[in-house]
Amino acid sequence: MADGEADWQATLAEAKGAVDAEMQAGNIAGAVAAAMDYAPLHSKDEDVKAQHAQLVYKAMGAVPDAKISTVAKTLSTPQCDMAMKYVYRAMAETHECSSMLKWHAALLKQGGLGSISRVVASRKTV
Repeated sequence: MADGEADWQATLAEAKGAVDAEMQAGNIAGAVAAAMDYAPLHSKDEDVKAQHAQLVYKAMGAVPDAKISTVAKTLSTPQCDMAMKYVYRAMAETHECSSMLKWHAALLKQGGLGSISRVVASRKTV
């Protein structure tokens, strides 16, 4: 494993720890935010990206449908944009599409059309 790959594996482990800690504390909004903060945007390792995506889906999936809007409102603009990237990835993978459409609506309301524009124009993938 190259040094860069080892660094991303360490970052992934740190992300899992942060998300799990927030979830155990009952702070689902904090878990979603933590998952967004650790996104491996600069990694070229598809396995790391896939593992992180599963972590994001776990955090987003823990949010009851009725609270998606409330959680989306707690996200900063960069976190909102990152969440939108994961929504698009999840829908491309046909992962929980009905839930992801609810997330999309809430994130669009929070981040506006600018969020979609930034995500679509960004060359960095998750």
